[in-house]
Amino acid sequence: MTAAEINELIKKYGQAIYGFCWYLCGNKNDAEELYQDTMLKLVELKHRVVIKSGTEDEYLGAKKFCLAVASRLFKHRIGKQTERPEMVPIEDCTDLSLEENAEKSFLEKEEKIKLRKAVSDLPYKKKIVTLMYYYGEMEIKEIAKMLHIPEGTVKSRLNSAKADIKQKMEEQGYEGY
Repeated sequence: MTAAEINELIKKYGQAIYGFCWYLCGNKNDAEELYQDTMLKLVELKHRVVIKSGTEDEYLGAKKFCLAVASRLFKHRIGKQTERPEMVPIEDCTDLSLEENAEKSFLEKEEKIKLRKAVSDLPYKKKIVTLMYYYGEMEIKEIAKMLHIPEGTVKSRLNSAKADIKQKMEEQGYEGY
């Protein structure tokens, strides 16, 4: 991967990668640091990311590589800490500005906030596969490869996370999860 390709990756997916870091870290400073460390690691490991023709699929693969790097860096960081890092205040994850006559919009945003909170409250191992699968749009096989765990473990963690989220949402009066 060349410097120009890294710049193109940042143009295309920099916000998504930063959003992933924000979701993991829970605050701006730590997210910025994790994002920066991820990009530095990408430069260090650029030989492992191949972009031959510059197709969207190749850049999407590079994005997924960055998400995996960010998750490993984050896991390494929390392993060094004695306490679990403070998670993202859910209010910071969404724009709560109301539009005129937008009660429905408000209720949908409230539901999204509760859903994000449910994901945020998951244990790390369940949360990381959930974020990679839904936020990172990665396949089970890719997640397993990136995290160096069996595909069955990824499936199990996803199913368990879904059950936890469903239970939490139903406890709060939401149906259909």
